[in-house]
Amino acid sequence: LHGVSLPTLVVQGERDSFGRPDEFPQDVDLAVVPSADHGFSVPRRGEVTQQEALGVIVEATLEWVVREVVGNRNGE
Repeated sequence: LHGVSLPTLVVQGERDSFGRPDEFPQDVDLAVVPSADHGFSVPRRGEVTQQEALGVIVEATLEWVVREVVGNRNGE
Protein backbone atom coordinates (compact mmCIF):
# COMPACT_ATOMS: atom_id res chain seq x y z
CA LEU A 1 0.00 0.00 0.00
CA HIS A 2 2.95 2.34 0.42
CA GLY A 3 3.31 2.72 -3.35
CA VAL A 4 -0.32 3.56 -4.09
CA SER A 5 -0.66 7.03 -5.52
CA LEU A 6 -4.46 7.12 -5.71
CA PRO A 7 -6.93 7.68 -2.88
CA THR A 8 -7.41 4.32 -1.17
CA LEU A 9 -9.97 2.95 1.25
CA VAL A 10 -9.07 -0.08 3.34
CA VAL A 11 -11.93 -1.85 5.08
CA GLN A 12 -10.44 -3.93 7.84
CA GLY A 13 -11.85 -6.23 10.46
CA GLU A 14 -10.75 -5.29 13.95
CA ARG A 15 -9.70 -8.91 14.61
CA ASP A 16 -8.20 -9.60 11.17
CA SER A 17 -5.29 -12.02 11.59
CA PHE A 18 -3.67 -10.70 8.39
CA GLY A 19 -3.07 -7.25 9.82
CA ARG A 20 -4.18 -4.93 12.56
CA PRO A 21 -5.71 -1.56 11.69
CA ASP A 22 -2.76 0.27 13.27
CA GLU A 23 -0.37 -1.40 10.79
CA PHE A 24 -1.72 0.44 7.74
CA PRO A 25 -0.05 3.54 6.26
CA GLN A 26 -1.36 6.85 7.52
CA ASP A 27 -2.10 8.07 3.99
CA VAL A 28 -4.89 5.55 3.32
CA ASP A 29 -8.43 5.95 4.56
CA LEU A 30 -9.28 3.15 6.97
CA ALA A 31 -12.67 1.84 7.99
CA VAL A 32 -12.50 -0.59 10.90
CA VAL A 33 -15.32 -3.09 11.35
CA PRO A 34 -15.71 -3.70 15.10
CA SER A 35 -15.15 -7.30 16.26
CA ALA A 36 -14.84 -8.54 12.66
CA ASP A 37 -12.25 -10.99 11.36
CA HIS A 38 -10.67 -11.15 7.89
CA GLY A 39 -13.97 -12.28 6.32
CA PHE A 40 -15.90 -9.66 8.32
CA SER A 41 -17.53 -12.33 10.49
CA VAL A 42 -18.30 -11.23 14.02
CA PRO A 43 -18.77 -13.43 17.09
CA ARG A 44 -22.36 -14.08 18.16
CA ARG A 45 -21.77 -12.14 21.35
CA GLY A 46 -19.60 -9.52 19.73
CA GLU A 47 -19.72 -5.78 20.01
CA VAL A 48 -21.94 -5.59 16.90
CA THR A 49 -24.26 -7.99 15.09
CA GLN A 50 -23.37 -9.40 11.68
CA GLN A 51 -25.95 -7.09 10.11
CA GLU A 52 -24.44 -4.07 11.86
CA ALA A 53 -20.96 -5.09 10.70
CA LEU A 54 -22.18 -5.22 7.10
CA GLY A 55 -23.80 -1.81 7.63
CA VAL A 56 -20.44 -0.38 8.73
CA ILE A 57 -18.86 -1.68 5.50
CA VAL A 58 -21.60 -0.28 3.27
CA GLU A 59 -21.76 3.09 5.02
CA ALA A 60 -17.98 3.59 5.09
CA THR A 61 -17.66 2.63 1.42
CA LEU A 62 -20.53 4.87 0.33
CA GLU A 63 -19.19 7.86 2.27
CA TRP A 64 -15.71 7.32 0.81
CA VAL A 65 -17.00 7.00 -2.78
CA VAL A 66 -19.10 10.14 -2.44
CA ARG A 67 -16.18 12.10 -0.96
CA GLU A 68 -13.33 10.79 -3.14
CA VAL A 69 -15.02 9.96 -6.44
CA VAL A 70 -18.15 12.08 -6.74
CA GLY A 71 -16.60 15.02 -4.90
CA ASN A 72 -13.54 15.02 -7.15
CA ARG A 73 -15.70 14.93 -10.28
CA ASN A 74 -17.50 18.02 -9.05
CA GLY A 75 -14.26 19.81 -8.24
CA GLU A 76 -14.76 19.68 -4.49
